[in-house]
Formats: sequence, C-alpha cells, structure tokens
Amino acid sequence: MSAGKERILTRNFILSFIAQLCLSLGMYVLLSTLAEYTRNMGVSYSLAGAVTGIFIFGGFVSRLWSGDAMVRYGWKSVGCVFAVIHLIAACFYGAVHSIPLLLLVRFIHGLGFGTVMNAVIVIGTSDLPRNRYAEGCGYFMMSTSLGVALGSFLGGLIYDRFGAPGCFSAAIAFALIIAAAVFATDSSCLPEAIGNGKIKGRRKFRIEKVIEKKAVSMSLCMFCLAFGYAALMSFCRLYMQQENLMGVFRYFFLVYAAVLLLSRPMIGRIQDRFGDDYVCYPCVVAQVLGLVLVAWKPCAVTVIAWAIGAALGYGTMNAVYTTIINKRVPPSRRTYGISTFWIFSDFAVGIAPATLGFVISAHGYGAMYFAAAAISACAVPVYWFFWGRRKIRY
Repeated sequence: MSAGKERILTRNFILSFIAQLCLSLGMYVLLSTLAEYTRNMGVSYSLAGAVTGIFIFGGFVSRLWSGDAMVRYGWKSVGCVFAVIHLIAACFYGAVHSIPLLLLVRFIHGLGFGTVMNAVIVIGTSDLPRNRYAEGCGYFMMSTSLGVALGSFLGGLIYDRFGAPGCFSAAIAFALIIAAAVFATDSSCLPEAIGNGKIKGRRKFRIEKVIEKKAVSMSLCMFCLAFGYAALMSFCRLYMQQENLMGVFRYFFLVYAAVLLLSRPMIGRIQDRFGDDYVCYPCVVAQVLGLVLVAWKPCAVTVIAWAIGAALGYGTMNAVYTTIINKRVPPSRRTYGISTFWIFSDFAVGIAPATLGFVISAHGYGAMYFAAAAISACAVPVYWFFWGRRKIRY
C-alpha cells in the first residue's frame, strides 16, 4: 500500500471534522441549557425534557429517509440543502417565546442536524485506509466527543453570563461554519458503491432502505448507553444546583475532554490490534460506575469519576461501535449502517429526557441516575449475545 493511501488527514477528513465538531458544539450548547431555560419558564420536568429531546427526535426522523435520499441525489447536494435548513432554524430560537413554537423550531433544527451529520460522517471517513480504520474513525469521532465536552462547557459558561440569547447566538455562529464546511467538501472521491446521486428513477419503499440488519446489534448497544448520556446532558446542571456542586461541576466537561483526548487514539489502536472485546466491556462498565457513584453519593470525587466514566463510555463507544459496523457491512451498505446506528442513538436520546423526567418527578434525581445506569448496563449482555460470544473477526 502506498504512502498516499495511508493518509488519514485528507482535505475531506479535515472539513468534515470541522463540520461534525460544530454540529456537536451547536447541539450541546443548547442541549445542556434548554432544560434550565424552559424550567425557568415554569414548565414541568417532563415537558422541559421534551423540549430538549425533540431536537434528537427530529434527527431520528431525518435518518429514516436521508440515507436513501443521499444515495439517490448525492451526499453533498442533500447535505448542503439541510445545512441551510439547519442554519435557518438556528436563527429562529431568539424569535419564539412559547413552548409549542420552540418545539417546532427544535424539531426542524433536528431534521437539519441529522441529515448533515449523516453526510459528513460518510464523506469524512470514506477514504480512510482499512488497516488504520479504527484509528481513523477514532480521530474523526473525537469531533463529536469534543463537541459534547466543549459545547456543554461553553453552554454553561455562556448561559451564566449572557443567558439564553447568548446560547442562541452561539448556535447560529456554529451553523454558519457548518454550512461553509459542507459546501467546501468534495464528494467526487466517494466510492461508486454508495450511490452518491447515480441511482435514478423511483424506488419502492423497503426496510433495507432505512435499516441495515448487520448494524442492529451495535445500534442496540448504543441505544442503551444513550440513556446514560441523555441523563447527563439534560438534567446535570439542575442536579448539580440541587446538590450545591456547581463549583466542581464547572470542571466536569474539561475533565471529560481531557480523558477523551488521551484515550481515543489509544483505544483505537487497541481495537485494531487486539479486537473489540478489549474496549467494549471496560468502557461500558466505566459509564455505569460513574452514573451509580454520582447517584449514590454526589460529591466532588464522584462528579469527577462521573466525567471520566462518561468519556470512556458514551464518548468513546460511539467511535468503537461505528468502527465495528463499518468493518462488518459491505461498502454498498455502509451508509445505511451508519444511518441505522444513529437512528437507534437518536431515538434513545430523544425519548430519554421526557421518560427520565417522569422518574425525577416521582423519585428524584438519584433514582433517575440509578435508572440510567441500569439501562446503560444492558449494553454488556446485548454486546455479548450478538457479537462478543461469537468471536467474530473481520
């Protein structure tokens, strides 16, 4: 294999990384603060969770059809259209002052988010060298994980200083960068096997145009982990305020980002060299332990342990599971595999805030985080049953 084919940092990779990072930054600047914003408007925990989660539900809906649409009409063409929709929706946050309109804007914003994310993941990872695929995916998906950490940190910082209008302005700025990066990508290098606008004519609906069956097992694992992630993102500030831990919580996402930066390249190499089991089991356990500790005894030490566990769990496993899917499915189905993965993840994150909000109302934050830990732990038997016990190798 030539040196050129060994490259990870291509032009498309860098542009897609920037777009993915800004997608995550814009998402989490709002996701980490909207529950508090809507609670201050006097709504219930479950409705505040619905405002938070409907964005992800919009992304879930977009993934049901966007994968096939991009195969038919081209990844860049569809991505550019929805990058503009994503930008327009971001501009409307400051103009709406009622919950129904806010729900509508959030849903449309989510539609743009899900479609653009599908496009940039495929474009950014399409020409990674196969013998460095886990490493390359690890680097690329770091954009999402850093977005979680830095977006949430910035969201809290901006909200405390400038309120919701500052967060809305930040979301617009990130949406502008996303649109510029997507327009600058080159989709001509995408493999012919994924379609990219070369499939013409009407096509009857089939489940295969939405779901890739070989991706369902890893997608179910991520569905479980996403509940723990949703519990973190939707209610963490309110929980920390109740426990008078906002001082230490200011460092939560800095610790999260630091752990990701240190662990991601190493975990990708371990997965390439030793196999999936060596990262899948310990990383899921780390997330579960972090949630259990902060639910059992919230204090400075357990908050930091929670940050470490969240980074090693959801923050790392989206890349690990994506790598397994991309190596398992053939190139012609890879786009549907990625779409399937994010459909399951988005659906979990979309329904989790409202569902967990009912637990908070009935039993408090501690019970909610115990429930999130229990659901996250289900990723272990799901992985073992569908994948780990069979010792499948690529």
